[in-house]
Amino acid sequence: AVTDEQITRLSALREGCEPAHANFLAMPPSVKKTYARAYFDAKTEAGRQRRIAWMVDRLNRNLRPM
Repeated sequence: AVTDEQITRLSALREGCEPAHANFLAMPPSVKKTYARAYFDAKTEAGRQRRIAWMVDRLNRNLRPM
């Protein structure tokens, strides 16, 4: 299960990436959990970095994960 702490940590990683950060904060809790799960399920640091890039790209366009 995704915790509120994980969502907060993920949000902090995108601070300064506007409009992605603001769009993430405006998403419903279920969408935030889906993004957090996608990030924290990555097995390697390289995988997490790729997922952050993917998330920022989608969030800049105000899109949900899938």
